[in-house]
Amino acid sequence: MHFEHTFNDYQQTYKHEGRVRSDVIELTNSYNTLTTSIRELTNDAGVDINVVSINGTIPIQHRDATYYIPLDIYITYDYPSEKPLCFVVALRGMNIVPSHKYVDTSGKCYHHYLSNWTFNSNLKQLVENLSIAFSEMPPLYQGYQTQNSTVTQPQNPTRTNPSAPPSTEPTEAPTCVICLDASRTHACLPCGHRVLCERCSRLLRDNKCPVCRETVEYVAKIYD
Repeated sequence: MHFEHTFNDYQQTYKHEGRVRSDVIELTNSYNTLTTSIRELTNDAGVDINVVSINGTIPIQHRDATYYIPLDIYITYDYPSEKPLCFVVALRGMNIVPSHKYVDTSGKCYHHYLSNWTFNSNLKQLVENLSIAFSEMPPLYQGYQTQNSTVTQPQNPTRTNPSAPPSTEPTEAPTCVICLDASRTHACLPCGHRVLCERCSRLLRDNKCPVCRETVEYVAKIYD
């Protein structure tokens, strides 16, 4: 959803409305894989409130390949005096990496940029810092639960070609940009980005392509 439409739908008033607007617009203009919405958040007092949220994926570079990590950012009432809340979203079939340096088991992010948050901090720099941190240590892995343990499947991404133009197969990496594991067998249409495995194609969030954020009318399996 376009941010101005989201903000017009928001029934409350932010303490620093101008900063919220400018920071959100700067972030979503820089990352076309992120969009805005109104979502419910439980505050420290245990009360459910509606806030502006930023949802989608952020790119990371891992083992010379580009992947996209699902992320939700909640803008609290006192922003930017108060830091936003950030959560990595584990889609079905995905798990948070245990004892991750920056993410707890619920997906909540604890990066040092958040710990040192000031009034002059902003959302774009936050996402840039998270992207760098997650490139060094991805917060998600694919696996399934057994009675006594978690079985993981190996990751073997190969090199991407970042200069290649968008197409049905925009990079050389054969693995899905969501789970980072299974082969890319499905393309989002009409944009044509072949970036999903069969499992993740069924779990597509918000009906948006994870690469370009264009509306997906349907997903097609590609046969080589």
